[in-house]
Amino acid sequence: MKNQLAVSSFSLRDLLGPIHLQMRGPDGKKAPVSFGDRPVTLPLLNLAGEVKRRTGIAALEICQFHVANGGDGYLHQLKGALAAEGVTVVNMPIDVGNISAGNAEHREEDLAEIEGWIRFASRLGSPMVRVNASSFRATDLAPLDVTIASFRRLGQFARAHGAQLTIENHGGITDDFNVIVQIVHGVGDGLLKTCVDLANHPAIAPASSVSFTRKAPPATLDAGPLYRDLPLIARHAAIVHAKNPPPLADGSPAFDGERALSIVRDAGFAGPISLELGTIVGDPWDVLARQRALVEKVFA
Repeated sequence: MKNQLAVSSFSLRDLLGPIHLQMRGPDGKKAPVSFGDRPVTLPLLNLAGEVKRRTGIAALEICQFHVANGGDGYLHQLKGALAAEGVTVVNMPIDVGNISAGNAEHREEDLAEIEGWIRFASRLGSPMVRVNASSFRATDLAPLDVTIASFRRLGQFARAHGAQLTIENHGGITDDFNVIVQIVHGVGDGLLKTCVDLANHPAIAPASSVSFTRKAPPATLDAGPLYRDLPLIARHAAIVHAKNPPPLADGSPAFDGERALSIVRDAGFAGPISLELGTIVGDPWDVLARQRALVEKVFA
C-alpha cells in the first residue's frame, strides 16, 4: 500500500500505564485527573523498539498525554529513543485545554499551553499535531467564530514550526461533522485539515463509550449516519485514525470497518493511516494485527 502506516500509542495504553490529564474545575483551577489503573509494562521510551520488533512498522503516533513531561531533558531522551530504532513520528494528538472556552483568560492560558506542546511535537520531528475544538465536559463555550480564531492562531503557530494542524471528530462540538467543515473553511489558507477517526460519531457512541460508562453494549445500532457523514471530513483529511469497531452485545462489530475505510479511500486520501485501537478485547498486539490486515486490504 502507498499510504504510510503508523501505530498510535493509544493502541497500547494498557501497557503504557495510566493516562494523566489536567482538567479545569468549577473554580477555574486545573487539577490532575487519571484514567486507568494498569501498571507501566512498556515505557514510552521503549515503545518504538517494541512496535518495530513486533510489527515491522517504523512510524508512531504519540499521544501528548503519554509523554512524561514537556521538558528538554525528556524531549532529548524520547528523540534519541526514536532515532536509535529508526522510527519516525507522524502526528501528536494534544489533549490539553479548551480553545473554545467562554472565559477569555482561561482560553488564552490554554492556547499558550497548547503552543508549548506544538513546539515540543515539532522538535520531536512530528509533521502534524491534532488539537481538539472543545473540551468534552465544557458547557461555557464561546461562539464558533472564537473557535475558528483559536484554530487560525494555532494553525499559524504550527506552520511557523513546520507542522500541519488538524482537527478531529472527537466529541463536543465536533459531533456535528458539518461544524468541522465550517471550522476548516473558516480558518482557511490550508492552516487546518482533518484527523478523521472512523469510530468517533454520535451514532456509534452507545457502543464505543462502554469502556468509560461501564454500561452493557447495545444490542443494535444504526451506523448509517457514520457512513453518511464520513465523506464530509474525509475530503479534508491529513491523517486517518483507522479505529477498530466496538462490539455490540452479541460481539458483532458496531459498524462495517471495511466500508468506513473504503469511504476514506474513495475520497482520495493518500496520507498516513494510524492504527488506533478503541475497544480492545484480548491481546492488543493481536487486535492491531487484525486491524492492520483490514487497512492493507482496503488500501492495497
